[in-house]
Amino acid sequence: MEEPLCTYDKYPMYKILCEEMPNTKAPHDNLVRSLQELMIQYEPVFRDTWKFILRFLALIAKSNSKLAARNISTIFSDILFKPTEYRANDMVIWRFFTDLLTFMITENERIFEGIDLRVQQ
Repeated sequence: MEEPLCTYDKYPMYKILCEEMPNTKAPHDNLVRSLQELMIQYEPVFRDTWKFILRFLALIAKSNSKLAARNISTIFSDILFKPTEYRANDMVIWRFFTDLLTFMITENERIFEGIDLRVQQ
């Protein structure tokens, strides 16, 4: 894959979400809404691929106790989220990308709930 699924132009938005995650006690609903807004910005092929990947990873996590969502996120976060070039700060917050992907896997149904209707409007 030449470009990560998060796409280089959307990477900064994911990075902002990651930077805000540990500093806020914001309800999960706010993060779900932020991710929904981000997914709406994608072209359908990227949005559908995110939907498929997250549901597939959630299915694996549910059916295999050794591959919990956190373990899967550790494996896949550096594939799905990648900057055009790494800076020192990127390496510092990398753990938060794993946390974000874990959240996206476990909350994938809520993230994509109603998105198709919102995109059509």
